[in-house]
Amino acid sequence: MAAAIFTPVTNPTNKGRDDYMNSIVDFTPSTSYPALGEPITAAQFGLNRLLAVYATVADGSRIVTFDPTNQSLRIWTAIGTEAGTGSDQSAKVLRVLAVGM
Repeated sequence: MAAAIFTPVTNPTNKGRDDYMNSIVDFTPSTSYPALGEPITAAQFGLNRLLAVYATVADGSRIVTFDPTNQSLRIWTAIGTEAGTGSDQSAKVLRVLAVGM
């Protein structure tokens, strides 16, 4: 299983509020999608705490949601079913915006 890859697009920046930072990364999922989604941490975005996470797939073939309970990115097919556990999602590079502290 190849691990997920985080490639920074921007360094964490402050956009007008002293206590919130934004960070953008390109995220390549692992070759074996884990149950409950791809785990993420605030540190992977250069942050100390995640408040909100937004993600898109360039070709629109997937829907990506942030699961705050499990601190993960959940990948859904266009028909609304979650990607299968163990499936290879590494061809779908996600652009991810994290808002945090």
